[in-house]
Amino acid sequence: MGLRFYTKGVIEVSGPLDGVLVIEWAMFRNGPVTGSIMGDLGANVVKVEQPGVGDAQRGMGQLYGDSMQLPGGKVLIFETDNRSKRSVSINLKSKEGQTLAHRLIEKADVFITNFSDIVAERCAMNWTTLHEVNPLLIYGQATGFGSKGPEANWRAFDTLAQARSGLMYAAGDLEDNADEPVGVVGTIMDEMSATMLAFGIVTALFHRERTGLGQRVETSLFGSALHLQALNTDSTLFRRRPLSRHSRKRPPNVMGNHYCCADGKWIMFAEPQQNRFWSDFCQALGLSDLEQDDRFDSPRKRMRNRELVSILEQTIRQKTRSEWIQHFVDRGVRFAFGPVCSMDEMAEDEQAVANRYIVDWDHPVFGRIKTMGYPIDFSETPAQLQRASPELGEHTEEVLLEEGYTWHDISRLRELGAI
Repeated sequence: MGLRFYTKGVIEVSGPLDGVLVIEWAMFRNGPVTGSIMGDLGANVVKVEQPGVGDAQRGMGQLYGDSMQLPGGKVLIFETDNRSKRSVSINLKSKEGQTLAHRLIEKADVFITNFSDIVAERCAMNWTTLHEVNPLLIYGQATGFGSKGPEANWRAFDTLAQARSGLMYAAGDLEDNADEPVGVVGTIMDEMSATMLAFGIVTALFHRERTGLGQRVETSLFGSALHLQALNTDSTLFRRRPLSRHSRKRPPNVMGNHYCCADGKWIMFAEPQQNRFWSDFCQALGLSDLEQDDRFDSPRKRMRNRELVSILEQTIRQKTRSEWIQHFVDRGVRFAFGPVCSMDEMAEDEQAVANRYIVDWDHPVFGRIKTMGYPIDFSETPAQLQRASPELGEHTEEVLLEEGYTWHDISRLRELGAI
């Protein structure tokens, strides 16, 4: 067992994790997304689900008031989180089901779960048990607030991680309800936690190849939220104060601000080197007189004289966003700028398509659609969507036959209620 290293040009590789067997026993987001990440990277990911029940997200018709329903009885959140994997139904409440799961894990490289230690122990899927079953196993666990401390077993979801980590006080405009916390939609902490767990698992696999050591890898929603805000977190720890919320009306840097254009769309400037590009900025906006204006001849004065924001707002409202962008491109400006896109605009972004962050894909139910690609480019072993999310237990027989079970064995397991 173990990772298989390939000689370039000798064996075709479907992805950088080709040959890695992952058993996933998880539901909701952070655990399943970890499995999906590894599946896109070419791992053979087998999702274990309770017969007749499955991952709770299969029946999640709404998420915070937004419909998750798709044609054909599919559910958006499940489709997003469970692509590139197969599903087997195993009854982990039965001894026979636990024995079957352990047989799969004997040959696995990785196990992923986000169930609590209490539930995992009850189902004989805890770290201690599975480490005995397979000493080389990398046991990846996603938790809410970490496995230690008085609240280790508290139930947790994305919004709680946003709330507890300080993120909700980092979002929003300083001028508008400055004391009111603001959340970010899209369960970004689930995604971040899953990404960190996948990173930890791959690191542990690399270490195992060097040392032969299996180990438990754990991350949490809370810890990942702090990591995502590393600069703000350290600002608070080093200086005893967090970074300030942004104020569009009185920014510390007018070249690091967003402005509304004639068509109601917004453009973002993000240039930290004010002095270097101030002349270019003024010339590009047709405001060359500002260069010689002693009210604005230093970053400090530009920050203090708030009338500059009004001047820039009035100027930028004279053209549409696309006109400004084309104008800047034609001039060959070097200061940093870009559109503030809605999610609808993002879906059609040429840059996202060119880099395969968004790809066309033939879905077995929906037909030709656009979907997320992979944010990392591998020159030799590209990551890609391997398959659509599976039906509950769709691959049970297929996986068991691969593991050496016969059709007679499978019928017997079904009679015993193990699958």
